[in-house]
Amino acid sequence: MKEELVEVFNKKIYVDVSEWRGNRVKELKGTQREKIDELKKIVIEENIDMFLDIGTNYGEFAISLVDLNIPIICFEPNPICVEMLNKTFKNINDVNIINGAAGLSDGVKSFFYSKNYSGGGSFGKEVIQSCKDSKGYVSEISTQVYRIDNFINNNYHPLPKNILLKIDVEGFEDEVLEGCKNLLNKCKWKALVEINPQAIKKAKKKWGESDILNNFDAKKYKDFGSDIIIGN
Repeated sequence: MKEELVEVFNKKIYVDVSEWRGNRVKELKGTQREKIDELKKIVIEENIDMFLDIGTNYGEFAISLVDLNIPIICFEPNPICVEMLNKTFKNINDVNIINGAAGLSDGVKSFFYSKNYSGGGSFGKEVIQSCKDSKGYVSEISTQVYRIDNFINNNYHPLPKNILLKIDVEGFEDEVLEGCKNLLNKCKWKALVEINPQAIKKAKKKWGESDILNNFDAKKYKDFGSDIIIGN
């Protein structure tokens, strides 16, 4: 690992520049600007009172929203990314770094990641193995999984009324949404959801955009290619 403090969107975050995605973040001074700008706009215009960053990676989304003064909860099971996140946000009170994943139910589950590529970590081993930048190197760890319904209900009172989520969990986005369904039924919400057909296939899952919209009584608000913004 080669840790560096790098600039993204006029902020600073720690990344591991020895792996492909960390180095890419350094070179570009931040990725996914269009999506981040859209989420910032949603926070302001819709009075969002909580941001859940599920699949945080190095925290580009989270660091971009810290000035908006809302609670930010980051779920990330990759141990290298968690180490970097804890350094980036150690003096920022509104950001809570959770060393674990969000999913269908509380418990412990195997998580697969590569030290060569932080972007493809998944509950599905074949998902990260299929990423060319992982170079075939895959590690397995046991990670705590949290059902968002339970996590928010147990730790935040009063409950948020307007939630924004970013869900990027390499094929298991449907399980994350199912795990927060009770919470979402009680509030206004929007979510940026990655729909990566290759990851879904490698994870041996069978779902897509229409399933998410139907199962969660949601509307599609914006399309970013493989990512969509949905909500009620």
